[in-house]
Amino acid sequence: MRWARLRISAAAIAAVLQIPGVAVADRLDLTTTETRTVVFIRTDPDKLAKALPAGWAAVPGSGAAKDANLVLILIEGLSQSDADGKAAAYPDKYAVWGTSAKNAQSGAAAFMVIGGMIAPAQAAPGAYGVYKPAKVAMTRTARSNEAGATQVEETWDMATEGDDRLSLSARYERGVAARAHVEPKVSSVAKPDFYRLYKADQVSEFVYSVPAGRTASRIALSASGPLFAGLLDGAEVVAVATVPAYHRQIYLPD
Repeated sequence: MRWARLRISAAAIAAVLQIPGVAVADRLDLTTTETRTVVFIRTDPDKLAKALPAGWAAVPGSGAAKDANLVLILIEGLSQSDADGKAAAYPDKYAVWGTSAKNAQSGAAAFMVIGGMIAPAQAAPGAYGVYKPAKVAMTRTARSNEAGATQVEETWDMATEGDDRLSLSARYERGVAARAHVEPKVSSVAKPDFYRLYKADQVSEFVYSVPAGRTASRIALSASGPLFAGLLDGAEVVAVATVPAYHRQIYLPD
């Protein structure tokens, strides 16, 4: 597997990940706060098509993530509360990969989750039915100098009890982040007729982008094992965005 070793900053991640919401009555299920690192990838469209349910097709990214057709999201859970506002522990650290997709027959659009790895084990298989229990090690540090520049380093290492492995090592300079409100509709390959609607406020920034000409000191990504089913073989990292603040309300359809 070949991976680009990468470095960007900008503001339009909201537009890249945005999928139209649904005009139906929804009920609040959960409220969570997280930090996220988002990796935009260009992979073989034929392999990606085989991973999606019948009738669904990937919608490639635009702007700073132009031509990316697969998205890997690394998530560190910080807080969670139920519909009544009762707080609950949210120690979850997990990886989710999927694609913005559209159904040609129905016209429905959603972010379609393909797979995931999660800790703690009891959080699997997750709301979308595709997460596998994994051991997760994560570090993130930030250092600033007298000139005010902030250098960030983060690493993620994940492994299931099988042969699935995922790792990311990144070093980049923090720039100017943008605040946005997004309302993505999210489904999964395991349950394409089920969805959740997120109403989220986020602060985000591209720290690497090939289309935008933004570089980073280091971006090294690797993945292997049957959970990925060759989906990332020969793939290229197009862009990376950091989302240090992601506050979402999760709604289910009535």
